Amino acid sequence: MLSERGIDAEDGSRTREHLRDRVLSPAPLTTWQPPRLLSFFLTPAPRSVGAGYSLLREVKSMSKQINYEMPAVDQAANRFEHHIRSMGFRDSTINDYVNRLRRYLAFCDTISPDLADAERFRDSLIDRRLSRSSINNYSFVMKNYHQMIGAPIKLPFLKMGSKLPYYFDENDIRAIFNAITNIKYLCVLQIGFYASLRASEVANLDDSDIDLINKTIRIRGGKNDKDAILYLNDICIDTLRKYLKVRPKKIIDGKQPPPILQQQE
Repeated sequence: MLSERGIDAEDGSRTREHLRDRVLSPAPLTTWQPPRLLSFFLTPAPRSVGAGYSLLREVKSMSKQINYEMPAVDQAANRFEHHIRSMGFRDSTINDYVNRLRRYLAFCDTISPDLADAERFRDSLIDRRLSRSSINNYSFVMKNYHQMIGAPIKLPFLKMGSKLPYYFDENDIRAIFNAITNIKYLCVLQIGFYASLRASEVANLDDSDIDLINKTIRIRGGKNDKDAILYLNDICIDTLRKYLKVRPKKIIDGKQPPPILQQQE
């Protein structure tokens, strides 16, 4: 037992067992295998007060190096990922929502936040002057996470503004294209502009997706996992043909570098 003098020799093994239980069973630790600490506890029991103090210092020092929260956060994030994946979201959207959840849990410093925690986090987003759409995405994540853990909450969604967006006119578009001196970058921008594609959709193009004869482009796994066939104008088709003449013949992971196009005369 512990006294003013430290650990009595005859009670060293019992105290040792008690410390082992305290260290090896910390909630919410799920997986932990520090070989050095385990081997330390398997050594013979201390036979002196000095050895007892040495044991306490060793346990205290090594306990500070253990992050008890990370395994729990990872487990919560993985569970949430499976939860929202069943809703049919794309991988990029799922990754974004999981990252937002991690920021939320880090702010709350717990994997079981309550309504007050959610409101404090939402207020912090507003104070940071994040966009309304970003705050609404965080609110969506928080609501679905609380529903998943069996503690549903209600959070108001911010109404989107009704401001008219700024549109580039014809002169603006020409100025942008004329400023590009690399044919590859011009090809990428024109495909995205004339076909109204997202950056991820341009990056995912493959050889079989573009038909230069029929002037069409196939989009695979677009928003809401939808496919589509779009038309390209003559300006874009002309740029594509010029790029195909100078495109390097490199092979990366079995494919040529993007944009991947099908050359048909």
